[in-house]
Amino acid sequence: MEQVKPLKGGNKAVINTEECKLDCLKCKDACRLKAITQGEDGFPVIDVDECFGCGDCEKVCPSEAITIFWVEGTDTSPPHRGKFLVF
Repeated sequence: MEQVKPLKGGNKAVINTEECKLDCLKCKDACRLKAITQGEDGFPVIDVDECFGCGDCEKVCPSEAITIFWVEGTDTSPPHRGKFLVF
């Protein structure tokens, strides 16, 4: 049986694919950690293990399809930008 690796706590970017424009990918270019790649379906995919929620992708998204959320976990740093979601 495949084991699921626990998600590290902290800020994480989440993409709303219903709002995302496929031909854009400004988020991918803006990501300083290269945590965003283009999936086979054309949509951006965020590697949540690499993403630390800096918000660079959120700032450049023209369709406002990206939101930074706080994910509970082992990270104790405070969330930023005032957006919270507990998974």
